[in-house]
Amino acid sequence: MMASGVALYLMLWPIMTSDVEGSFTPWLEHIAATGALRAFSAPFGDYAPPYLYVLALAAPLLGMVPSDTIVKLVSLAGTLMLAVSVWRLLRAMDAPNPERHALYALLLPGVLMNTALMAQCDALYAAPTIMAVTAAWQRRHRSMFLWCGLAVAVKLQAILIAPFFLAVAIQRRIPLQWWLLAPLALILANLPAALAGWPIGDLAMVYFKRTTFYPELSRNAPNIWAIVQVLPGIDPIATARIADAVAIAASALYLWWVLRRPLLGRRLVAAAALAPMVTAGLLPHMHERFFYVADVLIFVWAITGTVRDRCTAALVQTGSFLGIMAYGNGTEKLAMLGALAMLEATRQTAGSLAPTHLPPLVGGGRVGV
Repeated sequence: MMASGVALYLMLWPIMTSDVEGSFTPWLEHIAATGALRAFSAPFGDYAPPYLYVLALAAPLLGMVPSDTIVKLVSLAGTLMLAVSVWRLLRAMDAPNPERHALYALLLPGVLMNTALMAQCDALYAAPTIMAVTAAWQRRHRSMFLWCGLAVAVKLQAILIAPFFLAVAIQRRIPLQWWLLAPLALILANLPAALAGWPIGDLAMVYFKRTTFYPELSRNAPNIWAIVQVLPGIDPIATARIADAVAIAASALYLWWVLRRPLLGRRLVAAAALAPMVTAGLLPHMHERFFYVADVLIFVWAITGTVRDRCTAALVQTGSFLGIMAYGNGTEKLAMLGALAMLEATRQTAGSLAPTHLPPLVGGGRVGV
């Protein structure tokens, strides 16, 4: 299986997307041309500084390695970090063969294509997100909030799992002062850029530059709006407002549903996977990549589960794969098919959290640092 995965990585590696050629490579070349310190003295790019820091670390390779290859190597490095975070979570869960299954996570369709094809940096925010889930499992709540803040510092999409961590904080009555560790981590992650001269106001807004209005209700995301937006007579602006309200209501319903019983054992991981499935599944203007964390967490959950759980995980992977394929060839019907798979997976995951499915488990796993 790993040999086939390596072959797929190598097959997709030469393909360069518009993001690589139009954004990531120019940012890398800008850092190399001006020097890391001067580059961060003024705003550039529309990704958050933590990703640009990683590009700066790789900039010395420019001249020896093609710039687009460096960008993909940065993405691959993030994916390896993701594998380490999956390994940590699996070890905390006492799952069988954590090393092997952590490597298998690299072969998930969304993970593989995000790296080898798209050269995106989603693994760089997913890794601290998974570490935060591990900290929640181990009841290391201060670490949980720090990892959460770092994840959001890398990419705002990390906030899609926020209802889960809110549920953990509410149910376990975590002191409010510990919640402040998340924004503290975000501030510290941006501090090097601020010290280099990047204006504070622009640093605060960089997280919202990528949220500029898109007319499409779904940007190839395999969610319900991929289906709704093709219906005749749909007003995208009015529908987007309705979608926002629905997503907020669904997040509140999620909190009520998962707080009915203790977030312990596999139930905690199922709840973590469900949160981004709900938010990315109902918010408008989502992209094909925004189920990334759900892809990984549902895989981890299924490893120690039943055949039914593995079928649920397969539906999530199918949905994400079809969304990425829709992005690749512009066929919106693929995203619609992916939406059907993701909707059913969301229903099944929510159902697994019902009291009749998961008996209370004692303890949260191995305690670690």
